[in-house]
Amino acid sequence: LETDLYTETMTKLGEYTPTTFQESTLEVVENIELYDGVNYIVYSFLLNNNNNKVYATTLEIDLDKADIRTNYSPGTSDILYNQMTNYASLNTDVDVIAGINADFFGGGTCVNAYIKEFSIVKSGHNDKGIYDYKNLDADIPASMPMLLGVQDKYARIAPIVEDKSVEETIKSKFAYKLMYASEDKVVHQITDSFSSTVQLGTNKLNTNYTFINEPVRLGVAPAAGDLCYVIEMEEGNYKIPHGKVSEIWECDGNRINTDDTVDGYAYLFVRKGTECSIKVGDYVGYVLGNPDGKFDGYGNIIGGRQSLVENGEIAPTVTLENSNGAQSTNIPRSCVGIKDDGKLLICAVEALRYGRTSKSEEDGYGLSLPQLADFLREINCYDAMNFDGGGSTSLITKNLKEGTDYEVKVRSSDYGTYNLNQSRKVYNTLLVTTKTK
Repeated sequence: LETDLYTETMTKLGEYTPTTFQESTLEVVENIELYDGVNYIVYSFLLNNNNNKVYATTLEIDLDKADIRTNYSPGTSDILYNQMTNYASLNTDVDVIAGINADFFGGGTCVNAYIKEFSIVKSGHNDKGIYDYKNLDADIPASMPMLLGVQDKYARIAPIVEDKSVEETIKSKFAYKLMYASEDKVVHQITDSFSSTVQLGTNKLNTNYTFINEPVRLGVAPAAGDLCYVIEMEEGNYKIPHGKVSEIWECDGNRINTDDTVDGYAYLFVRKGTECSIKVGDYVGYVLGNPDGKFDGYGNIIGGRQSLVENGEIAPTVTLENSNGAQSTNIPRSCVGIKDDGKLLICAVEALRYGRTSKSEEDGYGLSLPQLADFLREINCYDAMNFDGGGSTSLITKNLKEGTDYEVKVRSSDYGTYNLNQSRKVYNTLLVTTKTK
């Protein structure tokens, strides 16, 4: 069941003339390699409407050489530095090179769908039952909520489903899909329709299909006539974790306890009367995905809000966005994009005047979303989306080439300080890490 992830064929972008800033003033003021494939680049330019100077701090990441991970603070929020060091302490097989704030949040969770290392943290977007972006209570953008998916060297920016209405998009969910392959070697989806009837990694058999991908810890009680497919899992970094069916048990209504299950095996429980044509010797696996399959196999998926660049063009909705000061200039911004050479781009724009902490004429100014999109297209972003901004905007890096420790590179406008422990608490973060050691 090894398979390639969905990828888009990007074409090299042609010449572009920005409309909101003076192209002749665009310059690189700093360019440092933090790690193989991770470059820290600071741009400056002058805006047309007021001649204000903007500093856009970016990271260009070659996904063949470095990874993108995410972290979050369950049920609450925490500062960027703590989320970075917490991840590093729990994942000692990688070094965390950089981090930036990510999704909009409130009420103890993020606004959009969120997948962390193949685990569903939030399956879909906030749904307030209002699907008109002109109504600020809807909490949706004109461009549909956008998501970034990253797995290995692949990245994708898109809505949770494409070519659907706002309502269909908002109501769409991520879930686990069960797959199998028999003698024909063709991969089939076990369930005909994409739904939430598949559960993963649980000891509660409360769906038609329950895939327990580890030994049963507390025991389970299938009904008489239910089937249990015993699967010897293959070892390896597969995009679809899978194994071969070695046995099929017809359950008798008695409890299956820990002693009945073995390390290295998974157990697929199928309710009596639910059609399932899997046989001994077939391969069975699961993939985390979305209804139209475009995000299948992406292990890290994190939300933003507004679309900025689509297929090498400024998003047609960028001037229509009306929430969170989208059209206001001089606001700190955080965003992510994919360049036409396949590199991932992280960008943060510092604007301390937004929080009235600026004391220096040398401090930069913020941007509106049309201005931000204009800059991203100018530096060859093929797709890009907006993250939370304002006082949430913060960027921290460390230089593994030089062996230096973490440094605040873009300050939160709430504090205006380079102190690592002083930034706004956020729900989730996007991290740049080394490949697994």
